[in-house]
Amino acid sequence: MKNLVKQILTTATAIAVGLPRGACEGVPQVIVLAKEQTVKKKTTSELSFDLPEIKQGQQVRLSLLVRVNYPYWCANNPAMTMEVNGKPVVGRDLINKSLDYQCKNGREAFWTTPNGSSWLLFSWPDFDVAKVKAFDSPYALPDADPFHLVFDVTAYAKQGTNALKVYHDEILAEVDHYLVLRDVTVEAGDPVESRNLTTVVRPAPTGDLPSYLPRGKQRVPMSVQLSSSGAIRMKVGSRTLDITTRTSEPSGKWLETGPGKLSTLSQGKWSETKWNGTGYTVTRKMKVLEDHVTIADTFANPGKELVGVMLEHTVRSSNPPLDAKLGGRPPFARFQCESGGANPTAIARWADVAVGLVAEDDIFRSHINEFSHEGAFGLADHELGIEPGKSHTLEWSVYPVPKGDYWDVINAIRRNWGANITIPGPHVFV
Repeated sequence: MKNLVKQILTTATAIAVGLPRGACEGVPQVIVLAKEQTVKKKTTSELSFDLPEIKQGQQVRLSLLVRVNYPYWCANNPAMTMEVNGKPVVGRDLINKSLDYQCKNGREAFWTTPNGSSWLLFSWPDFDVAKVKAFDSPYALPDADPFHLVFDVTAYAKQGTNALKVYHDEILAEVDHYLVLRDVTVEAGDPVESRNLTTVVRPAPTGDLPSYLPRGKQRVPMSVQLSSSGAIRMKVGSRTLDITTRTSEPSGKWLETGPGKLSTLSQGKWSETKWNGTGYTVTRKMKVLEDHVTIADTFANPGKELVGVMLEHTVRSSNPPLDAKLGGRPPFARFQCESGGANPTAIARWADVAVGLVAEDDIFRSHINEFSHEGAFGLADHELGIEPGKSHTLEWSVYPVPKGDYWDVINAIRRNWGANITIPGPHVFV
């Protein structure tokens, strides 16, 4: 009881003389700079705070929630710089999370660089973290809190009056955006361990380096069938995969390959089938090789006018895959589409097999769309045009890898493409 009375009186004294609550108790001193404040673009907001004392070994932390207020959900804009007593708050000062983070589609991004002072902020209409995590956007974060930032500003703070400046950089001239700051506080207390692992210097590893050797081409036991209408059925172990192709027709309709009569393909020999669309024909040639199936689809225009054809190759099985990667990135939405010929693959994994589709020829790679939806995945070209009396062949392949993963499929493709080579001289990956 005596100690409780002493604590109450001590706290009351601290409040009476204007010190932060806890300043006399050995607990963190918390100073509220602003509950909520806005900063218009191309303007600076100035906040001040008084530190009566910074004891030896104490850490001064600046904490705030911040976002760019936008008329719609967007994300990831270099929108803010901050200074404490004229010194910029930089990446290495962040302590409540890592500088780097991963978006829903697998892309890696940074709040800023270790020595950078331009902070990447989320453009969002509120501070609802759950909505960010649930948002079907490539920028959405499945794990991190995009709004909360805590900085170690001990090196910039001083006893007495301190100045915090927050500047809002312009993102778009035509949009009336502004920063929203909430719960801006400064706290002085015992140091907390930084979670910013990107700025932690780790000792060099010691011991023997592991050795990695290429396995070489693998023979994959598989049974492949082709129907008279162009559908493909592949069996790898106990897994059955149905690969259908649909091509566009007038009035928004599609022509899809059906089961028809299935014929088993012999390894190393070409098999062929043909079907007709409105204004075009498709001739499909297939060959089963040791570790993959190669397919060549020739689209011909027998008419006198230009014909545009959209096409999609879709893989389905009896149950949805455990995961998928489109162009090397995981899908972030129920219906997802990626593009880009640098990685023209759609790869999915089940417990017993990984299956990859890859575009091979230049036109297919430049037009490529990788997609996934409702347990299915595949490759598409929505931009093919055939001149009158002309034809074009799109080449693609199917790679099944028993008990494999994404990298097993990629390595199989690299072996067959001859991509495992020594690059002479200097080079750079962009």
